[in-house]
Amino acid sequence: MAVHSLPNFKGHSLQIRGTLHYLLWGTPFNVVNIMGRWAGDSFTIYLCQHMMILAPCSTSMTL
Repeated sequence: MAVHSLPNFKGHSLQIRGTLHYLLWGTPFNVVNIMGRWAGDSFTIYLCQHMMILAPCSTSMTL
């Protein structure tokens, strides 16, 4: 159930959101990887998936 009109995020959603937040603020990849307790290469895989999704948006915003 959402509290104060906020979505009911689970732990994994918060981990992804936090990862993107820190990366956008310039935190080094290796630091974010450790902070998020990412296992193996899952951090790199997730990051690449988000870049592929966001790339078309970022290029259209700069035009």
